[in-house]
Amino acid sequence: PLPGQFVVLRLRPQADAPPVLRSYSLSGLPEATRYRITIKEEPHGIASTYLTMQLRTGDVLDVSAPRGAFTLERGNSIVVLLSAGVGVTPVLAMLHALAADTAPRPVWWIYGARNRLDHPCAKEARDLLAKLPQARSHVRYSRPETTDRLGIDFDAAGRLTVTALEQLRVPREADFYLCGPAPFLED
Repeated sequence: PLPGQFVVLRLRPQADAPPVLRSYSLSGLPEATRYRITIKEEPHGIASTYLTMQLRTGDVLDVSAPRGAFTLERGNSIVVLLSAGVGVTPVLAMLHALAADTAPRPVWWIYGARNRLDHPCAKEARDLLAKLPQARSHVRYSRPETTDRLGIDFDAAGRLTVTALEQLRVPREADFYLCGPAPFLED
């Protein structure tokens, strides 16, 4: 697999019902021997409920080969990983690959979430960024909770906007990887 790709799972939550197909981004270091996906639990989601509540170690799933063209390109240029919400998962795989690279590139990690409860893999991302000598990080919470700690959990309140990127002085001459909900991408 390449960093940023996804797999399709064919699930059978109910034995007598048709299968359910769901795509999940690979979210770990790309490996040929195993795939890691990150599942957002939806309260009434058929697939997420099945995967998190019913599936057990040793169960067998139908999984496609990795696919998708949203992949990290090799090179030496600056990389900007810009995501929001669940869009973090494919860029997290890219961050894993960048942290494992022996010739580290400058990396900007820019992420937006509602608050700490909606900020998946926060510690994992911080740990990976700590391995990169030329890493910069900026996390924004659009609706921080009173328990969210400014300067620890997040860097600023508000949404990620072009103005915010300009204020951060994100370099324009970089390879940008954007992933997130449609309104975020449109902005």
